[in-house]
Amino acid sequence: MRERLTDVFFSWLTVRFSHLSYPEILTMFGIQTPFEETRTYKELVAIGHEKGLDEGREEGRREEAANLLLRQATRRFGPLPPELEVRLDALPLARLEALAEAIFDLASQSDLRDWLGRP
Repeated sequence: MRERLTDVFFSWLTVRFSHLSYPEILTMFGIQTPFEETRTYKELVAIGHEKGLDEGREEGRREEAANLLLRQATRRFGPLPPELEVRLDALPLARLEALAEAIFDLASQSDLRDWLGRP
């Protein structure tokens, strides 16, 4: 219970004295515990790590989907103009997934251009 209350207290201190650095807050209260050893720090690092992993996974999926669709479109329609490649590469994951299904219904680069122009 004491450790939890200490964590809450330190969290409050960092908000209340946001103009001070962490070492200045520790000095003010005569505390020598390095921030890296506190539970708050460890929890913040864990949250940041998980968020970064999730974002990295999402971006990796988007990039892989874009690369696959570029290869599929090139094989189906021949070399694509750079303008179409850029538009395709900029699509969010949900649109890339929709295009992965729609690409088999498209007959030409013109159809692809039209599909990319739709909201």
